[in-house]
Amino acid sequence: FNYNYWTSPVSVQGAANSSGFTMRNVLWDGTDSNSPTAINYQPGYPAADGAKTNPITKSDYWIFKFDNRLADDYDSWRHIGSTGFLKTGEGHTMKGVTGDGGVLAIPLNQNYVYRGKPNNGEITLTMDKERNYLVGNPYPSAIDSKKFILDNIRDSGGSNSNNVFDGTIYLWDHFSGATHILREYIGGYAVLNLFPEGVPAIATDDRINSTGELGKTPKQFIPVSQGFFVNSSKLVNDQGVVIFTPDGGNITFKNSQRIFERESSGNSIFLKPETVTKTGKEESNIIVPMIRISFKSPKGYLRQLLVGAHPSTTNGFDLGYDAPMFEYNTEDMYWLQGGNTLVIQGVPDFGKDQVLPLGIRIEKEGEFKIKIDELKNMNPDHTIYLKDKVLDTIHDLRSGPYTSTSKPGEITDRFQLIFYKEQSTPDPIGDPVVDVPVDPIIIDDLTEISLLHSYTENEMMVINPKELEIYAIYLFDMNGKLLEVFDEIPSEKEIRLKVNNF
Repeated sequence: FNYNYWTSPVSVQGAANSSGFTMRNVLWDGTDSNSPTAINYQPGYPAADGAKTNPITKSDYWIFKFDNRLADDYDSWRHIGSTGFLKTGEGHTMKGVTGDGGVLAIPLNQNYVYRGKPNNGEITLTMDKERNYLVGNPYPSAIDSKKFILDNIRDSGGSNSNNVFDGTIYLWDHFSGATHILREYIGGYAVLNLFPEGVPAIATDDRINSTGELGKTPKQFIPVSQGFFVNSSKLVNDQGVVIFTPDGGNITFKNSQRIFERESSGNSIFLKPETVTKTGKEESNIIVPMIRISFKSPKGYLRQLLVGAHPSTTNGFDLGYDAPMFEYNTEDMYWLQGGNTLVIQGVPDFGKDQVLPLGIRIEKEGEFKIKIDELKNMNPDHTIYLKDKVLDTIHDLRSGPYTSTSKPGEITDRFQLIFYKEQSTPDPIGDPVVDVPVDPIIIDDLTEISLLHSYTENEMMVINPKELEIYAIYLFDMNGKLLEVFDEIPSEKEIRLKVNNF
């Protein structure tokens, strides 16, 4: 029932080098990898829904390509089946071989064998402007995604004469769901760019598992046969201003992008989390602090965002370090960069003046949560706050998640990630709040004053046995929001103050 994006590391045997393929000619049932057999392709969309057959049955119905087609046009998918021709490096969709995996998990593995002439040398595919192209790793070895991106862009240290695409790789991650109905698919696009790791696809927690986990996090090395999208659409902010326009041109794969990483190493598996090793001297001395934050929406959607502090970036759009949002979900969160919507953002630092606006989308009024998922290369004393401009609060995300509510809508002027908090008393009235005498009494023993709260009477009682002069009382909630100020306090042993129903 589940899609993956694939390509072939071999071309048809007997043909010219890197000359392309059809699935029927190169892909085999590898249940016994030493003795592969021909796959039984059938035309109907439910052809593989039953129990596993021998040889395996695969549905021709679900094999499509998206070859240099208009961006954001879902109808541009082209059906090719098992006999349709694909150029070397072009990607295609393919579903599984049995429906017995269940709704919530896919416990069954299937081994495949590619048989043909291994692809080698430089491989190019032509990409026009305003296009999406489903491509893939065309070699019988892993490739370094960073080298692939830099070979196809001009800016941000790239070696190409053009910015062929937007410097971002989009990988479809289909989590689960025993259905062939598009609107019921559970999955999304994981995103990878010049940072050594990317962000997982958005997930609907309640339909996948009960642990709140996201999908798989893509890492630097792209394994054999993995397909992915590249995008040459212009980047337009929410005011309609064009921020960046890719040039299009030749998408280029080179042998220099190849790297020997077996899947068994854990470093090169279809979207599987992996340990990334250093591969280039140019990056060996750069330590990149990274912050992953996530949003759980009222309906249960999960979105993770990544921001990294890299010396090659600015607070504006940086090709290859800023990853535009490829899909918009019913409820979502994103970085706001001058009107751009991003899922990965590169900034020069996490200093005290750095402010990173966030946007969220809410469809159902209710409680949502924003929290830190992971910190890498961050000083343990480096503060990270979420500022809520509507509630006038600053929450320490290191201390725990921020929970709040919102009415439905697109909210772009409420939240900011900040890294410094002024240590001062809020002043909602004016300056000064109270006229403090020149020689105030300093209380060394705080037990001289105590507080009691009556929920039934909506009162706070101040126990002040020495009748000390109290100039002001500030009442805050646990998120740091100032609720009330009392600045006319009588000097009495028991002081009763009316408070709201907090």
